[in-house]
Amino acid sequence: MKIAADVEARGGRFVDTPMTRTPNEAEAGKLALMVGGPADVLARIRPVLDCFADTIVHAGAVGSAHRLKLINNFLAICHAAAAAEAITVAAKAGVDMEALRAVVMAGGAASTMFGRMMNVPLHDDDRHAQFAIRNARKDLRYYTNMTEELPVASFLAETTHQITVLAGPENRGVPDQPNRAVSQE
Repeated sequence: MKIAADVEARGGRFVDTPMTRTPNEAEAGKLALMVGGPADVLARIRPVLDCFADTIVHAGAVGSAHRLKLINNFLAICHAAAAAEAITVAAKAGVDMEALRAVVMAGGAASTMFGRMMNVPLHDDDRHAQFAIRNARKDLRYYTNMTEELPVASFLAETTHQITVLAGPENRGVPDQPNRAVSQE
């Protein structure tokens, strides 16, 4: 917001435009964008954004798009952590993975994240579950900082952040690379 104020003080126009989705969607030109700033500026730049995004959401004033992204990433990372735990428990308990997918996706626990993550044990396909642990940890820390400033309790975010700390490369002895543990919507 400080950058926006500086740009506007010099006669410019500013929008914050974070993006989401995976590298696969980026390559296909199907990113999702959240735009914070004046609607007329969004209208002027939309033809450029349409070149690489198929979802563009006007989030409100400058800064609102980044807050929206943090909330979205919090949900996606928490869903991924819950799905990873459930899938691991199911595998160790001998639960049929097709049955798990059918039951979960037909009920209240259904989520895009769970559906994507089930592709790993069912089809050995992790193309939609690649997001670096360090990015998940960073996003969750930004989210918890935001909640502290509001102030709002964020027990799930703090717990999930600690999961990403424990899963980090420094605790696994391997370089941080996209992995099967965390994905991003």
